[in-house]
Amino acid sequence: MQTEARRLNRWSWIFITAGTLLVLILPAIAAIFASGGVLLWRPELLSLALILPSGIYALVRQCVYNYRFTDGELVVRDGLLFRNVRQIPYERIHNVTFVRNPLHRVLGVATVRIETAAGGTPEASLRVLSLEAAGELRRHTLGETRGGAM
Repeated sequence: MQTEARRLNRWSWIFITAGTLLVLILPAIAAIFASGGVLLWRPELLSLALILPSGIYALVRQCVYNYRFTDGELVVRDGLLFRNVRQIPYERIHNVTFVRNPLHRVLGVATVRIETAAGGTPEASLRVLSLEAAGELRRHTLGETRGGAM
């Protein structure tokens, strides 16, 4: 059983942009101090330097990120210039975690983290899936649709 590729939710670009902007806050503060405060008086420069590239990155990432189910593994593909394909066998998946903040709840979505026994960081993090897609992912990866419920 190989299914068609599934994409992230249409709202995922908002969360990807927010995550990117959080990473850029310290460099932005450094840029404000380095400019002698000019960027505080010219917010359009700051927005062009930070927000616009973050939004473009988020939209591209949303378009190139997809996942699909096969008989024995979850296949996650991402990347535009450098393609990254992760093939995660179902038997290695130990946990599927849903992360939902208040904005996730309002939009009816969740970030899904696929964790294996390798520990440390999640094997895959899918930002952002609808609750239906997240439930389907959990059922497929934890074996509920393949024969024994966990």
